[in-house]
Amino acid sequence: MRKENYTFDNFVISDGNKEACLAAKHVASGSSGQPAFLCICGGGPGTGKTHLLRAIENEIIGSCEGGQVRYVTADDFTSELIAALKDEKKEELYKKYRELDVLLVDDVHTLAGRNTTQEELFFILKELYGSGKKVVLAVDSEKARTLEYGDKLREHFEYGNAVTLNAPDLDGRVRILENKLTELTAGSRKSYAADDLRDVLEYIAEKESTDMRRLTGALARAVACAELLDQEINRELAKDLFDKEDCLPDGAVI
Repeated sequence: MRKENYTFDNFVISDGNKEACLAAKHVASGSSGQPAFLCICGGGPGTGKTHLLRAIENEIIGSCEGGQVRYVTADDFTSELIAALKDEKKEELYKKYRELDVLLVDDVHTLAGRNTTQEELFFILKELYGSGKKVVLAVDSEKARTLEYGDKLREHFEYGNAVTLNAPDLDGRVRILENKLTELTAGSRKSYAADDLRDVLEYIAEKESTDMRRLTGALARAVACAELLDQEINRELAKDLFDKEDCLPDGAVI
């Protein structure tokens, strides 16, 4: 399934993610029949792992060569495997994956402790790579360090072509917010210009430096609140929203 918002063109590049972006582009642009294995190790939530995987998918779908490409989360693969084992259709599952030219697996850290799933996934990865196919895994490295994996899957993390995806610097975070502002306000009756909101974007970027989902979520709440109250987005509004969130218990939402 193609996700139009995830492209290399709108991926905000900074010092912390430049290497990972170049490696992902290399996989996407390489000729078919040229095997490639890449592990993208993200330094936290929202650093861009899914964006890069989807960008690879979009690039391949839109290329002249094309090819059979599939993006799947580790949880979705687990559900597929459980269903295949229950219905005694494991060979059909293998066949579906063997026909791929490119396999993109997201959130591999969620496989910690799922030994059977790890073994089955490793078998598929090994067969694809051995057939000249491309495999890209994305894992949250912070979670992966504290979780248990089978030896075979751990080898992919430690000895494969692994690149680190760190949270962007302040300038990168502001540019991410500029992109998000354009996305959030498309079709709005009000006029939102990033230059006019520079002070607000910088304030939000300074308040959150590691969790990019929380970062963009703060902007989304500010835009929604401004629309609801028919008022301008300003630093005071953003500060008020952040102060309220800081007072919430873990797991609460607003």
